[in-house]
Amino acid sequence: MTVLFLANLLLLFFSQISSSTDIINQFHSLPDNGSTLDLYVRVAASEIDAKEGHSKKKVAVLVPLLLLLVLAFVFTYIYMRKRKLRGNTLDKRKDERHDEEDLELPLFDLATIICATRDFSCEKRLGQGGFGTVYKGTLPDGQEIAVKRLSHNSGQGTKEFKNEVILCAKLQHRNLVKVLGCCIQGEEKLLVYEYMPNKSLDSFLFDSSQSELLDWSKRINIVFGIARGLLYLHHDSRLRIIHRDLKASNILLDSELNPKISDFGMARMFSGNETEGNTRIVVGTYGYMAPEYAINGLFSIKSDVFSFGVLLLEIVSGKKNRGAFSPDQGYNLLGHAWRLWKEDTPMKLIDACLHDNFTSSEFQGDGQDLYIRMDASELEDQDAHKKVLAIIVATTIATIIGMLFLACYLIYIVRRNINQNSEITEEDQHRGDREDDLDLPLLDHSTIVTATDNFSIENKIGKGGFGPVYKGRLASGKEIAVKRLSNSSGQGMTEFKNEVKLIAKLQHRNLVKLLGCCLQGEDRMLVYEYMPNRSLDWLIFDDTKSKLLDWPKRFNIINGIARGLLYLHQDSRLRIIHRDLKASNVLLDEKLNPKISDFGIARIFGGDQTEGNTKRVVGTYGYMAPEYAVDGLFSVKSDVFSFGILLLEIICGKRNRGFYLDDHYPNFVTHAWSLWKDGRASELIDSKIEDSCVLSEVLRCIHVSLLCVQQYPEDRPAMPHVVLMLGSETELADPKEPGFYVKKDSVAANYNSSRSEMITNEMTITLLEAR
Repeated sequence: MTVLFLANLLLLFFSQISSSTDIINQFHSLPDNGSTLDLYVRVAASEIDAKEGHSKKKVAVLVPLLLLLVLAFVFTYIYMRKRKLRGNTLDKRKDERHDEEDLELPLFDLATIICATRDFSCEKRLGQGGFGTVYKGTLPDGQEIAVKRLSHNSGQGTKEFKNEVILCAKLQHRNLVKVLGCCIQGEEKLLVYEYMPNKSLDSFLFDSSQSELLDWSKRINIVFGIARGLLYLHHDSRLRIIHRDLKASNILLDSELNPKISDFGMARMFSGNETEGNTRIVVGTYGYMAPEYAINGLFSIKSDVFSFGVLLLEIVSGKKNRGAFSPDQGYNLLGHAWRLWKEDTPMKLIDACLHDNFTSSEFQGDGQDLYIRMDASELEDQDAHKKVLAIIVATTIATIIGMLFLACYLIYIVRRNINQNSEITEEDQHRGDREDDLDLPLLDHSTIVTATDNFSIENKIGKGGFGPVYKGRLASGKEIAVKRLSNSSGQGMTEFKNEVKLIAKLQHRNLVKLLGCCLQGEDRMLVYEYMPNRSLDWLIFDDTKSKLLDWPKRFNIINGIARGLLYLHQDSRLRIIHRDLKASNVLLDEKLNPKISDFGIARIFGGDQTEGNTKRVVGTYGYMAPEYAVDGLFSVKSDVFSFGILLLEIICGKRNRGFYLDDHYPNFVTHAWSLWKDGRASELIDSKIEDSCVLSEVLRCIHVSLLCVQQYPEDRPAMPHVVLMLGSETELADPKEPGFYVKKDSVAANYNSSRSEMITNEMTITLLEAR
């Protein structure tokens, strides 16, 4: 535009100058071929002189004018250019501030990271990936970190950076890498992770000198860890995440060689019932990509399953998939494994460095032992011995891997819907001295008062040990549940802060979501996502409402509670003992999906701690394990006992506490145990679900519940086995006598003297006298 304008201006200028001499110029330019007549025009010399003087005057006027216009244009262009650059800088800073607000992670100062990494020195360099370079650093407090620095020529950009930060901030699992914070300053984009001293899996697996450190027990632990992390991404987190780049270099190993899935820059979130996505831009690593994704751009949870299968083969064989295994036929690892499988020689696939420690004894533990009886003569022949040993090992491998896939598949197919929760928008960043370590959005007191209509009776939806619970509606229209600490509550600031800290660190679709809290004066309030169907006890123990819970819904609730408890005990970064699992602490969303709530009296176990002791027994009688109620001993097995009671209540539609059928059955557990021993367990089933239930499925649940409520903690199964038993057809062990079981002959002597006391005071421990 500018060039055209100047060109037109110059042409106009020169046309004006030359207009008086056009005739002469044209005359001189006319060709003379001698065949035409010449025309002579006589003009006075004075006239010609006047024309020339007039042209000079025009030049004298137009040249300065043209120069002024050019200078004005130049100055205007420079001014607009500077203004645009200044505006871009302000917009960029504004976008950076907006990005920082959206990332929901602690922000590190660039100077701190430069100091920690010694200005990104080569000595601190740990590795290189698609995102950029990774450096080791040490913070002033001595904490070691890993810093991933976005490269300017990286194929990944700001979008992938934000994607990884947002996802990692919302995902909390012991087999996912932990992001400590990030830094966005100028052109620098940095992610700060917990430091993994053993780097990534590929640095061990594909290095002949390092791979020997990974014996079979460590490798199978890595396999299970990756599987649990992937299950959490696909099914148990509040988001359904497709990783899209699962590979050995993206599996980090901590000091104990526990695996951590990392690198979520390419991950995708699925919403609602979405199960498949499509893209024209295929990202990931060839060799790990599923065929439908690499060729057609189709991705789903099954794409990650394909990548996991490739990774599993690499762990077993110690070889990369993309290497050549048969020069004449061009097999990769998948082709090589398939050929060996078809030839019935899969043992040839096993890494050579595993043969010395790859024995059946590696699989002893909570599983069942496999015994094979052979003649002594067979063992005398060395070749025969090797063949038999190969059969034993192959059978054990097939069994364990088969059980792993079966467990993952059965857990996945349980009907679950994604519960999408929007982030709370009303946030207040003013923090007092008591608020510094709560690590949650803080809501203004006036906002909550307005949302609950000043805590009106009409908005009160329940009451617990903490205090009353109110329904509220924020200005944005979002419904919330507000738990307000009562001044007369037995729980205080310690329990309040305990619940806030725990829930802020736990992320699972079967745990209630805490949106924020409020501390103002004597008021202490917790703000949760609103559960329209309130709590499980509100439905299950009501004759009318319980009809809404047919068996498929009840079974879904059972599995959801089991998975939530499994996450607390094993899969979260913290090992949590709930200590108060009961029907009123299981909330139900609009689709009747269960959410475990109320972590005020929960305890955290550190390291290898498996048991705790307390002089102050808190919880609810009827759900407490015997060793906890009597001796104050609690562990994950205490929660398992509570789950067993809750499972019986869901099946029967009756409360454990206050159940008295006749003189022979003073409590519900005794009644259930007696029916089980007599082969009449089906009589426990709630009549409202008889038409909708699968009898074998319900009886299996009753069997599992009785295993959970056994008298001694060591006899009870752990939650991973409970989840497996609920979702499979494996044979179950016979349950032993349950806790608080009252034998018939002892009831007759004590019944008359104890019944009235038990009826008038449910909160006593009277039931313990008949143990």
